Amino acid sequence: MRALLLFAALFLFGRNLNAAPAHQSSPATTAVLFDFSRPVPEPFWEDLKGELEQNTAPVWPERSITWMKRQQFQKGMEYSEVVQVRLQGRCKADLTIDRQFAEGPLGWVYMFGGEIQPVVYVNCDRIGQTLERDLRGMNSRERQQKFVRAISHVVGHELTHIFLQSAKHSSSGLQRAYLTPRELVKEGLI
Repeated sequence: MRALLLFAALFLFGRNLNAAPAHQSSPATTAVLFDFSRPVPEPFWEDLKGELEQNTAPVWPERSITWMKRQQFQKGMEYSEVVQVRLQGRCKADLTIDRQFAEGPLGWVYMFGGEIQPVVYVNCDRIGQTLERDLRGMNSRERQQKFVRAISHVVGHELTHIFLQSAKHSSSGLQRAYLTPRELVKEGLI
């Protein structure tokens, strides 16, 4: 009987070791959690992650970053830093006339007590309005690629404010205060 209990305990223990979560946490990694106000298709999310990885690696080569949707973040995950990205509006590259027009920045962060808070806000409707003219005439795949690249540039810009704890802008590259529609969709903008 004792041997049977020992075997059952080893079997269950070994089984729990193999049941690792889909996203491994790491104390030396920054987790960037995306919270979309409206659901986005999985191919859109995968394209966005790919653009973020490609566009941010040259900017922060010393940082290990895990990109995930907020709902993928689970109890027990440990990261050295957690940043939230809240995307407002329609995060789709479709050409539509029903986007809500609003003036203002494409993305922003808040400073409280002299510290830039670890939350990025992105307005997808404003990005869509900015890119609308440039996206006309493209097929849906090209529009999506340009749209996610623009979002990744806005997110990268705002993350730089957070990581450097600086509200300063540069005269060129990703940290300019204003980017043209062409710059927003440019490959390799640093």
